[in-house]
Amino acid sequence: MIVKMGMYVQAFSGKGTNVVFSDTEFGTVGREYVIPANPSTPPQEASRSYFKRATQAFEVLPKAKVDAWNEYASQFKTRNKQGKLREKRGLNVFTALAAKFLQVTPAGTIPQDPPTSDFTGDNPVITVTAGTGKLTFSSTLPNSSGVVTELLFQRLVNGNRKPGKEYKTGAYFAFAPGSLSRDVTVPPGFYAAGYRFVRTATGQQSKIRTLPVTQVNLAVAKKAA
Repeated sequence: MIVKMGMYVQAFSGKGTNVVFSDTEFGTVGREYVIPANPSTPPQEASRSYFKRATQAFEVLPKAKVDAWNEYASQFKTRNKQGKLREKRGLNVFTALAAKFLQVTPAGTIPQDPPTSDFTGDNPVITVTAGTGKLTFSSTLPNSSGVVTELLFQRLVNGNRKPGKEYKTGAYFAFAPGSLSRDVTVPPGFYAAGYRFVRTATGQQSKIRTLPVTQVNLAVAKKAA
């Protein structure tokens, strides 16, 4: 269902009965509201909290800083389903970076100014091995100062399934001399792993680097003698 905007209707969004409305470039679109399968896990609640804090922080920015974010965001473009290029808004870029910043530094103060330089990543090369009830990520080098590694994974139906684009965060970890490996506990199954680097001061992140599919076995407790 699409609602056309008339002279008396300027916006229509939110949820009414079992229909969710949202604004698009074609008007207000309604769709059936579906209750999420798992709407209140701790990671989901934390993510919502970070985005809420990020949105609230943007709402109180001085106009000069909002203008600076809009200018910064104009360099980023996305392609919609119709193939049309559209510039990102300052709000979207700010909240994305601020939410990532809070994921890495939950007690930190959200930066009010846009980043002044690009961030493409860090020097370590990460590998992963499957153990009993865990994935072990190992690094060739320590992370640079002010950079952490986001350890990612996704569970697959079987070892032949092609990984999708959606990865879960297993941990944020700063590899250091004498601490070049990090375990992530997962249930048994097949996993596609990956990683990316995050600049802690800004929330900027590199592209995901994917790793081979591995199989995690079930941990079997040994009986006491």
